[in-house]
Amino acid sequence: MNKTDFSIINGFPLNQASLDRLQTAFSLFNAFGSIVGDKSIISGCTVNGSSVTNGTVFIAGELFEFRGGLTQTKVIVKEDVTNLIYKNGNHYPAVKTRYVTFGAGVGAMDWADFKRGFETKGIAALVTRIAALEARPIVGNIPVGLIALWDRPANEIPAGWQEHLPMTGKMAVGFDGTDASFDVVGKTGGAKSKTLTIDEMPEHGHAYSRYKLDQEVSTSGDGVRALNKNNILEPFQTDLKGSGQEFSIMNPYRVVHYIKYVG
Repeated sequence: MNKTDFSIINGFPLNQASLDRLQTAFSLFNAFGSIVGDKSIISGCTVNGSSVTNGTVFIAGELFEFRGGLTQTKVIVKEDVTNLIYKNGNHYPAVKTRYVTFGAGVGAMDWADFKRGFETKGIAALVTRIAALEARPIVGNIPVGLIALWDRPANEIPAGWQEHLPMTGKMAVGFDGTDASFDVVGKTGGAKSKTLTIDEMPEHGHAYSRYKLDQEVSTSGDGVRALNKNNILEPFQTDLKGSGQEFSIMNPYRVVHYIKYVG
């Protein structure tokens, strides 16, 4: 970096050129803001209730003092000018103090766009994670959370996957926002077997026929009575049958593991 030696004796020539060199040296520090990028919070700017503390921000290649206050949606660059009296007795706008604070107007920016940078020593950990990801087999950008079928033993489930226990003993049904039974992801229902109720059975009856008997007639004076039959068939109801046992309503199936990609 540029350097000025103030230790030389016999009087340092503190003139406009010397001061301009100092200002040029200071301006070089603006380049450090480019490490984190435009509209970055370099330091401070901590949220404290409804306010934000003072700090430092970087905007369009320039480091700025941030003067905090009550949080607003917009921030703006302001410039305060201080006049100094020169040897000729005139006042000139010599000192310009630029800073950023909450406010509106021409050139105002959204405060939500300002993001805090991170320490560059954290890059090493990121590089390690990226290297680990790149070392994995290419599997076609599998999204984390994907559910798949695994038709092999659980102890052979590949790395990055785990058994999805909520699907144990269940079949999958597609989401249908128009059906109250299927309008929530993760909703469960159904049964392996069913017992019909009377209301669920179709209306029906059972019938049979037997020979209709004539009325009883007396055949002797000893009180013995006999029945004469003819060839007329007469309908009657059968006895009740059935025990109401449950029956399976399972479709043909094959047991597999549901597994979920966890990355």
